[in-house]
Amino acid sequence: YTGICLELRADHTYLYSSETDLHTDSSSGKWQLNKDTILLNSSIQKNDLPISIEEVISKNSETLIFIPILKNLSKDLVKDASIYVNEDTAKYCMPAFENDCKFVKRSVSKIRVVLSNNISSKWYSLNDSNCDTLKITVNTKKYLDNYIFMKNLKFVISPKGITPLEFINLSNQKMKYKRQN
Repeated sequence: YTGICLELRADHTYLYSSETDLHTDSSSGKWQLNKDTILLNSSIQKNDLPISIEEVISKNSETLIFIPILKNLSKDLVKDASIYVNEDTAKYCMPAFENDCKFVKRSVSKIRVVLSNNISSKWYSLNDSNCDTLKITVNTKKYLDNYIFMKNLKFVISPKGITPLEFINLSNQKMKYKRQN
């Protein structure tokens, strides 16, 4: 069984799912109509993972900043996260490995979160480099391993229905749709 479902809602939000016997991908976001073409933009973009950071300062005299394992809004652990620091793609840690994510205090001014499927946040500046702990939350309840990121993905409306002009492949890359005659 293979199927695609696109639900366009009156408030200009959409739900999209693509299913096979073994796999389901999904997306949600905003849609807009431009003549006979529907444009879809997902609420989460591949290079703009929504996160929040709590900078915790304790009364003890720790000399290290600790970054515990991340959680999402459902309080589920985000085990596949890497934390990059100071805009240096070679300097990172993985909070899932308990003792891996420690840095000398005042040595971290910016962080970025990258998940295993290359979804990333923007670079975030810390307010207080003197903090002891950085608690990072991924601000979504969605399971992102099978999330389809859409940026101006096009579908055309015709008397035969809605036809994709492009599709997203398994690597989340936009591809041209080849029509079958």
